[in-house]
Amino acid sequence: MKNPLLASSVVARFACAVEDAQDGEALRVIGTVYRADIRASGANDACTAIYTTRMREFGR
Repeated sequence: MKNPLLASSVVARFACAVEDAQDGEALRVIGTVYRADIRASGANDACTAIYTTRMREFGR
């Protein structure tokens, strides 16, 4: 991780946003919005796991 403190903040914010997503399309938009923060913080693996798990809940 590039910056552990920033990464934990990004993961927490991303997880909350993903939890609030109502469908797969909203989830994709959230992923796009957070993409730069995720890459900058080095939180790719954690956020990918959260995203993938939530997308499965939508059957995709």
